[in-house]
This record gives sequence, C-alpha cells and structure tokens, in this order.
Amino acid sequence: MIQDLMLRNYPFLDTKICNKKSGLVSNIFHWMPEPDDPRIYMVAAKTTKKDIHGHIMASDINSGAGLTLESAYRSAVGETIERYCSSFEHDDLIISSYNDLKSPATNPEDFAFYAEEQYSDKNFPYKKFTKDSIVAWTKATNLANGIETYVPASSVYLPYFFKPEEDHTWVCISTGLASSTNMVDAILRGIFEIVERDAISNMWFNHLAMPKIDISNNEYLSKIFNRHIKIPNCNYHLVDITTDLGIPCVFGVLDEQDHGALVAASANADPVKAVLKTMIELSQGRISWKTDFVKGVNKKFRDDFSDIRDFNSRVQLYTQKKKKFRDDFSDIRDFNSRVELYTQNNMKKHLKFVYDSVQESNILKHTLSYKNQNQLLSDIVMRFESKGLHVYVTDLTPPDIREAGYCTVRVLIPGMTEISNDSVYPRLGGKRIKQLPVDLGYHNDPTKFEDFYRVPHPFP
Repeated sequence: MIQDLMLRNYPFLDTKICNKKSGLVSNIFHWMPEPDDPRIYMVAAKTTKKDIHGHIMASDINSGAGLTLESAYRSAVGETIERYCSSFEHDDLIISSYNDLKSPATNPEDFAFYAEEQYSDKNFPYKKFTKDSIVAWTKATNLANGIETYVPASSVYLPYFFKPEEDHTWVCISTGLASSTNMVDAILRGIFEIVERDAISNMWFNHLAMPKIDISNNEYLSKIFNRHIKIPNCNYHLVDITTDLGIPCVFGVLDEQDHGALVAASANADPVKAVLKTMIELSQGRISWKTDFVKGVNKKFRDDFSDIRDFNSRVQLYTQKKKKFRDDFSDIRDFNSRVELYTQNNMKKHLKFVYDSVQESNILKHTLSYKNQNQLLSDIVMRFESKGLHVYVTDLTPPDIREAGYCTVRVLIPGMTEISNDSVYPRLGGKRIKQLPVDLGYHNDPTKFEDFYRVPHPFP
C-alpha cells in the first residue's frame, strides 16, 4: 500500500532504494508551502536508525530541496545514501602509527585539526595527530598520481567509533561525503563541499568582510529569486568568499526583520550554480526552522557560548526569542526591565560584518572553463597540488547501492580547514586559516590564535 502510494506521488521513484520491505528509504514525504514560504519543494526521506545488517546510521530522516519536486527528492535520497554508505566500517582497517606503516599514507603533519595553543590546554580532550599516534587507517586513492594511500579511518566513516587502542584525535563530521550516479560527479561534489567549508571558516574566524554579489543584472538568477525565493520582511545578502583556489564559493544570509537570521553556502565551478544552491538552501532553512523564526527559540545560551556544541544549537542561537518593549518605554517600570532592555541578546549584530563590505564581486563573470567533468576534476586536483594540498578519495559504495545505480565517496584533503560545530573546541589547526587572509590581501600578517573571531557562526 505504502509502496503504491509512494509510486503514485513520486513517479520518478527509485524502487531499489525506496521501498518499505528491503529498501534503504522506507517512506518519503514533502512539505506543502504556506503563503509566506519560499516557493520551493522540500522532501524528506525516512529510513531506520539501523539497517538489516545492524550498523548505526548517522540520521534516520534526511531532507532535500529544489525548484522541482524531483530535484528535491533526489537531494533527500542522495543525503540518505551518503549517510548509509559512510556508516559501514571496512574489515581491512590497519591499526598502526604512521611510522610503522609499510605502505604509503597521508602525513599526520598535513592535517589541520587543532592549534598548538589548544593542545597545550591540559583539559583539551583530543590528542595531537603525530607520526607516532596509534590510529586506524583505511584505503584511499591519491587523485594526483593514482597511488593507493592509507588515510585515517576517523576521517572517512560516519559515525566513527574509535577502537580502544586508538588515540582520539578528533570528531569526524560529514564534509566531503557525496553521492551521485557517476563517480566523477560524486568526487566533484565532495571537493566542492570541502572548498565551501574551508572558505566559510576562513571568512568567519578571520572576521573578513568579503565582496558582495549583485544578481540584479543576471536575468536567470533574478527571475528565480523573484519567483521562488523572495518572501516578505526578509533581507537577502550574497557574498563572494572564494579563496586562493579560484573555485567560486558563495555565502548567503537571510535576515528576517524582527526575527532571526540564518546562513547557507555553496561552491561550484559554475558561480551561477553556487548562487542558486545557496538561495535554495536559505529557503530550505527558512522552512525547516520557520517556527523558530516566527516565535523565537525560548532558550538561553551562556555568555561565553560554552553550550554551543553542535550545529543545531548554532541555528537556535541566532533565532532566540527577544523580549519586546513598547516604543515609548512605558513598560520599563523596574530595574530588572532596564537591564533586560540593554542586554537582551541580539546575535544578528555579530553577523553583520559578513555583508558589510562596499566592494562588489564580479564572480558571476568567471565560470571555470572545461570540456567535461573529467577535465574539470583534473584541473581542480592540479589546483590543489599547486598549493601543496593532496586530494584523496575512498569509494564507500556497498553492493546494494552500486546495483541501484549510485555511488558514494568520501573526499579528504588534509590541510583544508574543516567547519567547526563545537564552539568550545573549534577546528583552528594548520597554517592555512592563519595565512589565507594575507594571501587574499585582507591582512598584512598571519592571524594570531588569540585574534580569531570566537563568536559562534550560524552555519547549520
């Protein structure tokens, strides 16, 4: 019955992936837009916490959005496939130090996990990743030379559970996981996500006001914005956060008057696609957290942000309920209300620097040129190599997903800055996050650890 209903509502359904009995997705549903919602489609794919093999899934509901129902469906299903494939641990893991490995492996010194100042804190929970660290290694391919190379398993699988004998070096998140119907496209998607997260971290922690993007002269984007994205009482800001790699990267802010703010971002060889995806994800966030926006999150966070430990709390931080006082202040009748008037939390002021630049970007005029995806991938890998960065790929596709016509990869680029979900232990390791503002012409000297902007970013 459910299978028939799914097929009737979604004629493009992949029946090998979506079916009640043995498929990965047991049910799908989509949101019906309300009058003040963006005019996009949102779909959620429901799966189980554990599949028939008993391994743990990172999430049991994954959503996607698009300008069409089919694109939203494929986004949600793709997200579910990624989480499914990454939750398998291969049985050929090698537990060893880098120094004792007999095969090529990524150099622990290349990774940008945490800063020396963080490791020197006696309460810091993670051990520095060194050539003597005992960790589990899994196989990947170095895309520059095709050599099979071992990489830390904790950087590949999600969720990852450290073995008792391993050194706990960091907590893995989903950056670089990607699914598609062909391998090259999946790898490109994974690379673009890594580029996006690296660019966000560079912009945010270095407190950079980067060039604004004006889409008013782009007929295609303007039409989509006015028809699908724009909603009343909301201001939209698009910012060019492209780094030294030259891969177009866009950061977006949706600021709802008298309510909260949220952000989204995207990187792509085609800047128009990056802008479009950013706008769609802003709309997806506005629908997903609409109640929080309209009513405000009735939750207080600590002044030092020490309770901001995950991505969801970051969204809540920027949509907190604010106490409203009358314009004539006639309700300020005691000392306590006076204090509240001047100290009520307005996190949006901490976000304003992002779109405060007077400089305008010409990003929409500079699409990376390529004949096909293979050529594009080759060019991008060489861009990384020229910066001393190596691109590694692990194929995570199990037989059932491959038979259904999909593939999933984890892309890993040691040295790129990972996005931080934990404000107590942000990922501030490596030279790149300190040096990029100099390379891009924003700073004269590398950023010092104590000068990093430590207000939590709102990226979900």
